[in-house]
Amino acid sequence: MIRRILNYAEYAILLGPLILPFISLDWLEAGDTICIYKNLTDHECFGCGTTRSIVAISQLEFSKAFAYNRLVVIILPLLFFVWIKRWYELVKKLTHNQEYT
Repeated sequence: MIRRILNYAEYAILLGPLILPFISLDWLEAGDTICIYKNLTDHECFGCGTTRSIVAISQLEFSKAFAYNRLVVIILPLLFFVWIKRWYELVKKLTHNQEYT
């Protein structure tokens, strides 16, 4: 049961970035923040704006992305590397299972 849930979570992680271009930046900006640091101090932390920045890059709005969070130039390549690695591991697992069936 838990393994099945983890498999579904893995598929969500792999397919999740494909929906980013369809998320509205206006919707993300209109919502309240859940950042504890910002709620307590009224100042943005180093992570504030990361989600908006990644969504902006997926929509090819690079200047907006950089304005939301400048660390996106470091974070996005790392996330992309992890995402590609997970795809590689999934394909390897699926082809390995097909060889033994």
